[in-house]
Amino acid sequence: MSANPWVVLGVSLVGSIGAMMGTMMTPPENTILKHACWLAFNGFQAATLSPLFFLSPAILSRAAIYTCGVVGSLSYVGATAK
Repeated sequence: MSANPWVVLGVSLVGSIGAMMGTMMTPPENTILKHACWLAFNGFQAATLSPLFFLSPAILSRAAIYTCGVVGSLSYVGATAK
């Protein structure tokens, strides 16, 4: 992130969208290429979001825990609803 922030934003945006489109356009029979595109998408997302932990790791960790709690409770309600 010490590089130009606009370059980082552009590369991560184009890379994420390109990898996501590659994942969606690849037929399910071609599992190796589909997994490689999915891995590239996850890598772009991780490279984009990981510098945020240098700003305030406590707040981001708390937000992650709260997000897990909300998603987990919604999943539980959805799984047990009649």
